[in-house]
Amino acid sequence: MSKSKLSYYKEIQEQIENTVTMRSVFKVYDGIVFEKDSNLTCPFCGRKGAFVLRSKRCDCYKCSRSYNVFTYYEEKFGGDFFAAKISLARDFGIMPADKAEEILEKRRKEGKLVPSFSEKKIVDQEMVKRLNKQDKWNEAERQTEDVIDNVYTAMSRVSMLTEAQYKHLLTARNLTIDRIAKDYFRMPKTYINKVREEFMDTLVKDINKHYGYTVDTLIGVPGFYRDEKSGKVTMVPVSGGIAIKSRTANGKISGFQTRNYSYINADNGSYDIVVDEKVEDEDKKKKNSKYSWFSSPRRNEGVSSRTCVDVLFPPNKKMRRQLYITEGKFKAEAIVKACLSPVISLPGVTQWKGVLDPQISYIQKNILEIKDIFICFDADIGVNLRVYNAFAGMAEEVLKNHKELNVFVLVWDERFGKGMDDAINANNDNKVKRVRIGEYLAEYKKFIEELEGKYDINGFDIYYRKTKEKVKKSELFEIYKEKVLIPLKVELKK
Repeated sequence: MSKSKLSYYKEIQEQIENTVTMRSVFKVYDGIVFEKDSNLTCPFCGRKGAFVLRSKRCDCYKCSRSYNVFTYYEEKFGGDFFAAKISLARDFGIMPADKAEEILEKRRKEGKLVPSFSEKKIVDQEMVKRLNKQDKWNEAERQTEDVIDNVYTAMSRVSMLTEAQYKHLLTARNLTIDRIAKDYFRMPKTYINKVREEFMDTLVKDINKHYGYTVDTLIGVPGFYRDEKSGKVTMVPVSGGIAIKSRTANGKISGFQTRNYSYINADNGSYDIVVDEKVEDEDKKKKNSKYSWFSSPRRNEGVSSRTCVDVLFPPNKKMRRQLYITEGKFKAEAIVKACLSPVISLPGVTQWKGVLDPQISYIQKNILEIKDIFICFDADIGVNLRVYNAFAGMAEEVLKNHKELNVFVLVWDERFGKGMDDAINANNDNKVKRVRIGEYLAEYKKFIEELEGKYDINGFDIYYRKTKEKVKKSELFEIYKEKVLIPLKVELKK
């Protein structure tokens, strides 16, 4: 392809990225109109409150689906990235329809992937403009990583954990005193106006004392924004809970999420869920126990937290030349403590693109010469094909970018513990087997082929949510056990 063509197609892609939003593609191709951005019902799995819509991406924290406008089109209509780009450009008036059809027809004759949906979609451009307005806001310029780190450090300094929260982290989560002091603090209930104002006053005094910052310095830090009516700098309302910091490999705090709690089982002394008050309503407990990122997108002079990976290191400087990749802070805490190796914790199994590789490279160059990488998502990867697809894509990317390293997946029987932290805490980490990526992918392919043949399911294009009507989870596990665990000689629970 000539440079002029490359430049042309790059320009087309940039125009799509600048004008086509997730909100508009859902309206155009599915007829779905989202009136807000978060706590939505997922259009894929149907889970209420799990779906988040951003301008350029959507995510479901239940079924782990994550799309941008291009990958959404690929998933819905087939084809590859290039074909999706041409089709979107055609439908949204960025490229003349006849030229787009000519390109797609040429690719079709060459045997290349093209979308099954080939008719031009008549898009109301005024409607798209109205939808896009909902995704635009007066975004502030993002502060430097040093300023963000300092502000979040100050927040933890002025808001200590409650006794119940501290005890929960120490006993139920098995964290050390040093780990708690470094990465955990109390997030006040800032949805209450008086609490928010008092916290802001205390925070501004602290950042002024320690760093010479003013209240306006908070503009550009995720979670803060300027109220349009009053003109004052303020913060997003949060229901309160334990704040959990995320640090990049250089030790800087890149963001934090709050575990929102509203229940404590005071009757039996359990601190599995800790809050300031006892709530009897079991449904309310389930509803309010969740994670939320401290972020201020779509607010006046606000900024998004972006994807925050968390990198943990053991206190012992003599670390093993191994790197673990997992999902979730508490899993990472258990692994770093048990394995004495650095751990990269992803905020979600699909959220690794563009953020994982820079952390691996930084560790390799500045901290530790890594020999082995171990990928350890939850053991239910065998019956959750969405997680598997995310894992397979990530594993292939790691293999491609780090050919000098040995890359393994950790495999175990789910009955020894769903997550790696569960297996460690139950003293079942000796049941976990490391398997080379290539071997695991080969055996998993046999598992998919069995599903295709036995249940008429299109293997690599389906997710667990689509198998529920045809096969039970227990049946999936039995097939996974037969086709993957036994051939790989993974110990099974009797």
